[in-house]
Amino acid sequence: MQDDLDKLAVYCNPKNKTWVFSAVCSHLGRSVGWNNAEKSWDCPCHGSRFDCYGKMISR
Repeated sequence: MQDDLDKLAVYCNPKNKTWVFSAVCSHLGRSVGWNNAEKSWDCPCHGSRFDCYGKMISR
């Protein structure tokens, strides 16, 4: 999902609560992608991973 200015990451949990945050990795500025198998947002550039709520879980 992308609006006019920012790239957004959107996660909806099983209880239909939605979280929206920046999809830009805090390290190199690349857009993260959703990893459905691990339920994480992963940076394709250097492998940092963020949980479904946007918290970094590995660098």
